[in-house]
Formats: sequence, C-alpha cells, structure tokens
Amino acid sequence: MKNYLLSLFRKNDWKTFQEFLKTEVGTLSDDEEVQFFKKASNMWKEAYLNAIWPSPKTEKYLMRSGSKELLKLLHDNWEFSDENLQWAFREASLETSKKVLCCLRVYPSEAVERAMLERKDTELLLAWVKKFKGLREEGERLINDTLGYQELRNVYINYMIQTQP
Repeated sequence: MKNYLLSLFRKNDWKTFQEFLKTEVGTLSDDEEVQFFKKASNMWKEAYLNAIWPSPKTEKYLMRSGSKELLKLLHDNWEFSDENLQWAFREASLETSKKVLCCLRVYPSEAVERAMLERKDTELLLAWVKKFKGLREEGERLINDTLGYQELRNVYINYMIQTQP
C-alpha cells in the first residue's frame, strides 16, 4: 500500500482514486497521507478532504503549508483538533496562526485561547478579539492578573474602549 495514492496521482487514475476514497478509509500511514498532500493537485486534495478525515499530522501540515481554501475545506468538513489549534496559536508562525483563525466559525476552547494569549503577540490578540468580539472571562483574568501581560492588557482595553457604541 506504500505510496499507493501518489502512484494513482502520478498515473492520473481518477477513477481508482474515487474508489479508494469510498472503500479504503484509514488504510494510509500518516507519512503517506502527508506526502500525498505535498504532491497532489488541489482537485485531488479537495476530493480527499471531502471524503476522508485527515490525520492530525496532515492537519498540521495543511495549517502550515496548505492554501487558505484547502484549510477552510478541512475545517468546514472535519473541524480542527484542539491539540493542533493550541500548536497553531502558541508556536506556529503568525501567518499560520492568522490563516487558522480565519477558518474558525465558533469560539475555540479555553485552552486554545490561553495558548494564543501565552504567545503574547498583540497583532494576533487584535485579530482574535476582532473575530470573537472579546476574550472569555478566563482570558481576561489571565491578562489582568498575571505579570508579563501588561502590553496585551493595554491593547485589549484600548480596543474594547474603541469599539464601544
């Protein structure tokens, strides 16, 4: 089965690929799935994401390297894992964090918000509060009561004051 999907893609065997999507869910290794997403065309990637929930490793790869459209499709079909969301907001590049943030439709978990705040990035904080109209009570408590969060607190308070009717 090793590199089966890549060989189908190289042969442009769309019909067999479609059959694979219907019958072979869960048969790929994480590494083979990532390799497929590195090399396949968008049409093949989209078909895969419409049929099969990708592994967390593939999801992380798409957060880093996938297009906004593919990432949105992944999220709309399968959501994002909490673990990968925490990684995206704590450790990923600012560009990746913002790309992931754009895909979210509902407020993520408190752990994800905390990861975003622990990054201490004012640009990301502003993007977050613009999207979600503020922070949760726990997030506000963190920036108000913890040393080292003064800059975030100031940016947050200024933004919230500016948006008051």
